[in-house]
Amino acid sequence: MARITDTPHGRQAVDALKAAVALEGDFPGWLAAILATVAASQPEGSYTLIEGRPGSWEAALVQRLLAGTVGEGDEYLDSYREG
Repeated sequence: MARITDTPHGRQAVDALKAAVALEGDFPGWLAAILATVAASQPEGSYTLIEGRPGSWEAALVQRLLAGTVGEGDEYLDSYREG
């Protein structure tokens, strides 16, 4: 199995998260806001972030984090839209 850092975007993501851990006082809140901002840029909202692995434990946890941030039905997602 390939390591996550074997892909360019995987390497960039790991580097960005390592820097954020060192710099962000509230890393969990920061990460939730990042995921919410990404979800807000997608036509299907939060579901887009888990659609590749629905039903998996990883998807369930991402969905739970997003629901706590943008609401169960993405009702607060608009506040994370860029621009």
